[in-house]
Amino acid sequence: MRPYRLLIFLAFAFIGFSGPSAAQPQDPKQIYAQIKKQPSTIHWCLPGAGDDPSGTIGNRCELYSECLGALGLQDDVDRPPFSGLSDTQVGWVRKCHQGLYDAARSNPQIKGASATQEWLEHNVYPGTEAKPSAPPPPPR
Repeated sequence: MRPYRLLIFLAFAFIGFSGPSAAQPQDPKQIYAQIKKQPSTIHWCLPGAGDDPSGTIGNRCELYSECLGALGLQDDVDRPPFSGLSDTQVGWVRKCHQGLYDAARSNPQIKGASATQEWLEHNVYPGTEAKPSAPPPPPR
């Protein structure tokens, strides 16, 4: 029985040392500054990309998957070697890509937004690339 007591003690000691101070959230301004200083090279919707606290990435990737799913496609459509898509599918996949691109563009503070835009502009099925749109006009 003594080894179990030691394990319990060690577990509580570990929790005590890694307690609340280790999990304190960062200030959003600090997070944004860090992202600008060292942007993520991982684009959204990859298995290891994770989600942001507001759930924007998860929500947009779910919509993206649903968009592709409505065409009977999966995210492997964007991985070489590219399979043959019809002209109609190319047009619809481009719309799926554009929706994800626009979400990344309007959320530059979220890690991976720049990498997502870069991926959707240059590294997807030929002809389905997202197009950068003009920036919104300044408020009056």
